[in-house]
Amino acid sequence: MNSIKNFRTAITIIFVLSFSVCDGQSTTEEEVLILGTWVAEGSNINDKWVFTSNGTLREYTNNSLDITYVWSILSTVNSGITSHYLEIVNTNDSTDMYNYEISIINEEMFVLIYQREDNMGLGKPAIYFRQ
Repeated sequence: MNSIKNFRTAITIIFVLSFSVCDGQSTTEEEVLILGTWVAEGSNINDKWVFTSNGTLREYTNNSLDITYVWSILSTVNSGITSHYLEIVNTNDSTDMYNYEISIINEEMFVLIYQREDNMGLGKPAIYFRQ
């Protein structure tokens, strides 16, 4: 009897651990939705952000590549509420980095709120539309 109970316990532990490990490496819905070309509300269609699956963000101004960033999406849980943040870092200058809260993201649009480093509040929301 004890060997069956131990076997079940071992299987349960392996099952739980396998999902825990896989979950840490999985792609989030936000990471999938953000892929593609986006234009900020009120901007010229030739000024755009292009998110790629290899983790780069290419910023174009007047259809000319301006800056390349590395992007990542970070998640935090506070009082049971999950928040998602977009962090971008200039590939040529690691001190040139920005952090945005992802307020809304779906197939057609996303809304970012700039998180100021000086803790002086939040920046103005920026709305982007998929192209």
